[in-house]
Amino acid sequence: MMTRALKSPTQQTPPPIWHEATVSLTLSPGCYVLDNGFTAQQAVSCLVCPQEGDKVLWLASKDGRRYITHLLLRPQSATANLAVPGASGIAISTSNLALTASEQLSIRSLGDAELSAPTGTLNMAARNLTITVLDSLLQLAKHIVGRCDNWLTEAKGLSRLHGQDTQVTADKDVRVDGERISMG
Repeated sequence: MMTRALKSPTQQTPPPIWHEATVSLTLSPGCYVLDNGFTAQQAVSCLVCPQEGDKVLWLASKDGRRYITHLLLRPQSATANLAVPGASGIAISTSNLALTASEQLSIRSLGDAELSAPTGTLNMAARNLTITVLDSLLQLAKHIVGRCDNWLTEAKGLSRLHGQDTQVTADKDVRVDGERISMG
């Protein structure tokens, strides 16, 4: 009969040992060489991607893998990249979210992008607004109200304005110019 020794409540697993190191080299996203020669991967909970020169805290797991769990110090000012190793996406769910940049905010997608407020109001305010569309621009609204000092529209092909009732008014002058003008 074989017996196995059971852990007594007084025997405890030794606590993990934390190590401090500096990132020497980035092997691939999420995999790094430390200044002690070990390779370590970014832990899922470490959202700031380590960079070369960063002082990090790492931990060796029971299976021998090493994980960078915290960034302690970044000696030079650099952009902090946030990523979750192994995740196919990141979702943030909260009742309020504010992104603030003192100089520039860039949001990019190589595929589709969506910004919606289906039950609320979407406000955009800027000194200048440029919208560039390479193929089609579709606007659907119950009402469109615009106010401006000057409004210039140019179409290389057909330009059409149609409504059940259409008004064109001017305080001073209305000009219609074309090779052929048909009215009625």
